[in-house]
Amino acid sequence: LAVASMTESALSRVVAKASLSDDQVDPEQVRSLLGPLKSSLETMIGLVRELRDATRNRVEQTAVIVDEMNNLVQGWHELFDDHAKISSDISPGLSVLGNKRALHEILHNIFINAVEICEKGGSTFPQIHIQARVFRDLVQIIVQDNGPGITMDEKLKLLTPGFTTKGGHGIGLIRCNQLIEAMDGNWDIMNNTDRDDIDDDCRPSKGASFVIEIPILKKT
Repeated sequence: LAVASMTESALSRVVAKASLSDDQVDPEQVRSLLGPLKSSLETMIGLVRELRDATRNRVEQTAVIVDEMNNLVQGWHELFDDHAKISSDISPGLSVLGNKRALHEILHNIFINAVEICEKGGSTFPQIHIQARVFRDLVQIIVQDNGPGITMDEKLKLLTPGFTTKGGHGIGLIRCNQLIEAMDGNWDIMNNTDRDDIDDDCRPSKGASFVIEIPILKKT
């Protein structure tokens, strides 16, 4: 729903810009924005079916190719090209045992949260970096932002129903936690200044990283 809302906002900007300059709306630009909307709606339809047909927190486990995250990131580029700087470093050939729609919902939630937290924290231009790599027997997915970071008190309350650091309804992360656990994964949030896997020369001076770890699907 958040992505659908962002798409509507982007389309409104296209129409408003054309109206102010008496230009025609560029059909190609509109089609490029509708792509992420269609993908998001398909994801929502699939999730509703899973919630209807499955018991709570159980999702169909299949091989999920992490490289497909590139398509998701490209959709974010098209929606946020004038709103946030998005970069990615996704190692090729990674697969996990999980659920594609669930993983997309998790990443959508975390990405939108990161952008909104950056804006609330006073960042003039949100910078989001998405990374996927092998860590021991896990695939580690990291969403790093340049926002205000997170306090220990906020971290302890993250899974409290109704708690939010950005003025929302406070259930998005609870849902992400359910889906990550259903894929036998785990997660953590840490300030970028506390991470020990970033070189001091390029360590961000602020912001936080959401780290997801899901068992890697080993080739037989």
